[in-house]
Amino acid sequence: MLYRTDMDSVAVITDRDAFEAYMTTSQADLLERRICLGAPEEVAAALQDAGHEPGDLWRIEEFIPTSVMDEKLADAKTGKRVPGVTVSTPAGYMTAKPSRAVRELVGEYLSASPVTLQAIDGGRP
Repeated sequence: MLYRTDMDSVAVITDRDAFEAYMTTSQADLLERRICLGAPEEVAAALQDAGHEPGDLWRIEEFIPTSVMDEKLADAKTGKRVPGVTVSTPAGYMTAKPSRAVRELVGEYLSASPVTLQAIDGGRP
């Protein structure tokens, strides 16, 4: 038996700066925010000092949620332009259960293929 597997395309963030700039400028409503406290000793000292403003005790950071990142990668796979994301299709592969007919057929495929053979895994039937 001979099986051929064609791979699905894959979207990968290849330029994190471009992707984050795209998200913060055109998709800002999808970003989430979290409060990050400073070093514990600084927070304790600030609490003792009544003159500190709340901004000295904490800061707000924006981040791209994983679910939103996955959605944008899926968008890119449909052809939508998403800055910082590259879509590619990995090479397919063939698997075969060893037999004389399959060896001959695979030999024909390999000799006609423009792709350089990298390896054959397996032994004799």
